[in-house]
Amino acid sequence: MRTIAVIGLGNIGLPNAVFLSGYVGYKVIGIDIDQEKIDRLKQGKVDDYISNEDVKKYFYEAYKKNLLELHSNYSVINNNYDIDFYVIHVNAPFSPLGTQQDLAALYSALNSIIKNNSGDESYKKMRIMIRTTLLPGTMNVISRYIKKIMSHRNISLTYVPEFAREHSVFSDLITPHRIVIGCEDEISCSESREFFEEIYVKKLGQEISIHEMSFTEAELTKYLSNIFLALKISYANMIA
Repeated sequence: MRTIAVIGLGNIGLPNAVFLSGYVGYKVIGIDIDQEKIDRLKQGKVDDYISNEDVKKYFYEAYKKNLLELHSNYSVINNNYDIDFYVIHVNAPFSPLGTQQDLAALYSALNSIIKNNSGDESYKKMRIMIRTTLLPGTMNVISRYIKKIMSHRNISLTYVPEFAREHSVFSDLITPHRIVIGCEDEISCSESREFFEEIYVKKLGQEISIHEMSFTEAELTKYLSNIFLALKISYANMIA
């Protein structure tokens, strides 16, 4: 069984953690620095964070079966689990004009993961998958940063943006229209492709459209998708 660490339990991160654990059947370690949120979720007080009844059902099932663990401290991942993927969903808010982005939470998550994996296990591969919406060019900067401070480690870094709609996140996770994988080497792309094929083809028995491309192309695909969606909504409102 795979063990997945989901970092950032927000509007998409939490449903994805529930999807991977309660629906797919992986072991998921959910991490969020909001201690109050973690405490309330552990107490079963999920209504403030989950409105979808299916997500609630699978949350309770996964938590009861110990497939979903919830923590606010990254130290839990230090040698306690053999993590297959670190999936990052933290918020990176844009400026009003959309030309700048606050990456503090993303770098904090990366630094925390690295800090708790900085031992002598240089043979152990780290697979980091970032799913946060990013401005084009950001992943190349992140890649250089990780290589600089973790040059001794075997690291696979991919960018896999989410295309889930706001009011149908869980259903879009179950049946995504497409999976976009941004990477800078064939092995990283292949490992992420195998991960998603295992979920959708082998476990869920459905066809899935997977597109591999560079970091910048993947960032542009997500960014332009958001712009096009906003344009359609604005046009519909104008006509109405």
